[in-house]
Amino acid sequence: MSRRILIPFLLLWIAAYGITTSGFAQAAQVQGYPGNWQRLSPDDQRRFDSYYSRWLQYRRTNNQSEVRSMEKRMFDIYSSYRIPNNVPFDRVATNGRPPGIYPPPGPGRPPRPLPGWGQGPRPRQGACFYQNPDFGGQYFCLRAGGGYPSLPPGFNDRISSIRLFGGSQVAIFNDFNYRGVSARTRRDIRDLRNWRLPTDPRRTWNDRVSSIRVR
Repeated sequence: MSRRILIPFLLLWIAAYGITTSGFAQAAQVQGYPGNWQRLSPDDQRRFDSYYSRWLQYRRTNNQSEVRSMEKRMFDIYSSYRIPNNVPFDRVATNGRPPGIYPPPGPGRPPRPLPGWGQGPRPRQGACFYQNPDFGGQYFCLRAGGGYPSLPPGFNDRISSIRLFGGSQVAIFNDFNYRGVSARTRRDIRDLRNWRLPTDPRRTWNDRVSSIRVR
C-alpha cells in the first residue's frame, strides 16, 4: 500500500519542479555550491555566454549601468533553471570550465590542454595572439586548423595583436561559439586598436575577441 502512495507522490514532485528523467541525467552540480540544476539549453547557453562576455567587458570599463543590465539578464536565466544566486557567473558560462581541460573531450578523444600565455613555439602554419600591441607581452599560438569556440579563463577579451605564419587566415569573433560580429585577416595586425568593428566604427577589436579560428 505504501508503495502505491509513494510512486504517485514522486511523479507529482517531479512534475511540479519541471524535472524529467533525462533532466536528472543532465543535471550539473558546481563544486562548493549547494544544489543541482539542469544544464542550459544550447540557445540559453549562447545567450548566457554573450551576457557574460559583455559583463566582463563592462566591468573593465566601469560601465555600471551596463554591468547591472547584464547581471539582470544572467539572473533571469538563473531563475529559469533554479540556479542559486550565489553561484558565480563563470561557473555557468562556457569559458568557466575547470582549469586543465578545454573543451571537454568527446568519446575516444584525449582532452586538449589549455593554452598558456607565453607557452609553446611559434607554428610554421598558424597564428599567435598577443596580450599587448606590436606583438608584445605574453602570447599563445594555434596551428592552422585549430580554434576555440570560447577562449579559456584569462584569455577572453585580452588580445591586442595577431601574427600569422605560413599564409594562414584568422577569423575572430566578438561572442562565444563563433557568433556575433566577426572579421578575417591574412595579414599581421600590429595593434587591434586600429581595426574597427564594421558595425560600429567608434569601437575597435582591441580586447574584444571571445572566439577564434585559424585556417
